[in-house]
Amino acid sequence: MPLSEGAKWTYLVRAVSSYPDAVMVKRQVAVGDAQGYEMQGRMGVYHLAWDKGRLVTDMMATARFIPPLILLAPHQKTTRWSGWVLSDDKRIPAKATITNSPQKLDLLGNPVETTRSDVTVNLAGQNLTLSTWFQPSVGIVRQEQRTNGRIDLTLEYLGR
Repeated sequence: MPLSEGAKWTYLVRAVSSYPDAVMVKRQVAVGDAQGYEMQGRMGVYHLAWDKGRLVTDMMATARFIPPLILLAPHQKTTRWSGWVLSDDKRIPAKATITNSPQKLDLLGNPVETTRSDVTVNLAGQNLTLSTWFQPSVGIVRQEQRTNGRIDLTLEYLGR
C-alpha cells in the first residue's frame, strides 16, 4: 500500500446508507515498533504501517489493537495474531487468523490482479472478518466487514 503524507483514496461506502468517503494520509505515527501513517476519512481514524514485510494496524475507527493487528502478510499463506482489542473503554482478549491468496477482481468493470487477505478475529464469542483486496501500487481496492458471517460494511475503490 503506497503510504505517504497527502496520499488520498476515494471509496464508495455501503453500510446502512451509501456514500463516498475520501481517505487521506494525514501524518506519520508510531504503529507498534514501526513507523507508519495516520489516515482519516468520514468513517474515522486509522493507523497503518509496514512492519517486517507485513501491513499492520493499531487503530481502526473505534478499535485499538495491542500488539498491532496484521492485515496483510503477503509472503505467508496463513499467520496468526493474539492480543487485546480496546473498544468502548473495554480491554478484550482476542485471537485472529490471517489468510492471504491471489485473486482476480472485477474493479469498475476492469479485471485486476489482487491479493486477498481475510482477517478473522475471535472476540468475546463473535467472529469478525475483515476481507481486503490489495492491488499493487494502488492499495486497498475492496473491503468487506462481517460479523458472524453477516455483512456489515463494504468499501469499493473509486479513484484517487
